Amino acid sequence: MWVIDLENGGFYFGPGDLSGADYQSFYDQIASLGNFVEGYFSIGHNSLDNYIAQVSGQAPNPQTQEDCPVNTDWEPPGASVLNPLGQAVGQGCLLPANVPTLGDQLDTAFAGGGHATWKGYMEGMGTDPSTGYATTCAQGGVNGGDASSPGAYAGKHDPFIWFHGIIDSVQRCDAHVVPLSQLPADLSSVDTTPNFSWITPTLCNDGHDCGSAGFQPWLEKYLPIITSSPAYRQDGMIVLTYDEQAVASIPGIAPPLEVASCCNEIPGPNAPNPGVGGPGGGIVGAIVLSPFVEPATFTPCTWPSTGDGRLAQPTCVSGPMFNHYSALRTFEDLFGITSGGTDGAGHIGYAATPNPGHFGCATSPAPDGTAGDVFDGICPPPYDGSPVPPLTTSAVSGLTGPRPADGAFTWQQTVNGNDLNAVSCAPQSPAVCVAVGKVGTVLASVDAGATWHAQPTALARNLNGVSCDMSITCVAVGDDGVVLTRTSSLGAWQKQPSPTNGDLSAVSCAPESAVCVAVGRGGVVIGSAD
Repeated sequence: MWVIDLENGGFYFGPGDLSGADYQSFYDQIASLGNFVEGYFSIGHNSLDNYIAQVSGQAPNPQTQEDCPVNTDWEPPGASVLNPLGQAVGQGCLLPANVPTLGDQLDTAFAGGGHATWKGYMEGMGTDPSTGYATTCAQGGVNGGDASSPGAYAGKHDPFIWFHGIIDSVQRCDAHVVPLSQLPADLSSVDTTPNFSWITPTLCNDGHDCGSAGFQPWLEKYLPIITSSPAYRQDGMIVLTYDEQAVASIPGIAPPLEVASCCNEIPGPNAPNPGVGGPGGGIVGAIVLSPFVEPATFTPCTWPSTGDGRLAQPTCVSGPMFNHYSALRTFEDLFGITSGGTDGAGHIGYAATPNPGHFGCATSPAPDGTAGDVFDGICPPPYDGSPVPPLTTSAVSGLTGPRPADGAFTWQQTVNGNDLNAVSCAPQSPAVCVAVGKVGTVLASVDAGATWHAQPTALARNLNGVSCDMSITCVAVGDDGVVLTRTSSLGAWQKQPSPTNGDLSAVSCAPESAVCVAVGRGGVVIGSAD
């Protein structure tokens, strides 16, 4: 899962710079890969309180509402008193060590998993231009100044450096708050990709300083890198949204729009108005991208006139509404976190209240009925370590195309691919080769490997072995005892009955007969004479 916040705006258009004329085609391209969550709200102003809320469920306080120009320590010092809704009672920027984050939850849920389960990727972080401003864990420390850097990294847009539970351990912070330059290498395989990734662009590239001229080329570069990665293609999800609505400076916009809230948002114990001038951070919208998403055409919303020279709340928002607390609750549920937290069911802070609900990923309505599974099937299933099932309908071709298991389109060239586990070339027809790999991936070549194309298999199990005989009949085997056959170089793959449900690791077929033998975990051996 990857979360990317753009800055100070939303997928809702007004006059002037927010007309949407320059954004429409680009948003259409993004939405062709995913779906638009209309009723999505930020929770406050200014930036920092929204970032903190997204990873901890903590409400704004006066210091975070001012973006913490000085990293004031929490008062009273030491472990904080948490009220019944999981809110730290007090004032300050650096939250006490007993205030949990999603990172803490993931570390517990995936303890011993073999790689970092979460990372924050920060662009332009650090003060050394010789490293390309690529420093780990750049933060000002207790009572220090803003951690912003000449590389245009802004500490107020980094959600993780405000928690003593992270920054008090240099080793932990360095491992989890890293420069964006690490992202391509981490995405090279499923095993090296964190389960949860937060990505913060520079002040220009997130639109804060440069508007769409900054974020459009940045997204055009980085979205394909993510969507072509093995982890995304297996069971990935990208949430693209804005930290807060910022329309007050646009002439003609009714001020309440910027501080609108939803979902019965309540203030925390430390500040009466999360939005400073009102109850929330305004409506921003969100786009969810995933191989599990049924793509939809993006239809921008505009603000209608109130008749007095101002513009009113968008009227195109219908159905359930959600906010940053809803997103956190959704992430917790998707990662299968079902214990601990404020409510004992895996939800921390205001993500533990029933009102936020989920945005498109719930399996049942929230207790108050406000937020059920409004986009049925668009989100990955809760993580249990098992291979994901294929889509029952085809995904459209977008920046990178569908997963191989979709079985409808040929993959375009991608930056990375699913891991390949085995290859076989027909002994009497060496120009014909087949490679198999993770998540049902099959690639075929009829020119001795010069070019390759994907072949649909309609399943998402890992394939571990393949053997092609002299007649170009090929047999592939994989996890859960799966056996597939193909009888021509471009023919369809058919699933065959298997006498085992254990993982099969290799197969060999005699080049001049119909005899094949497959072996697998636990010493299993199966054979076929046809």
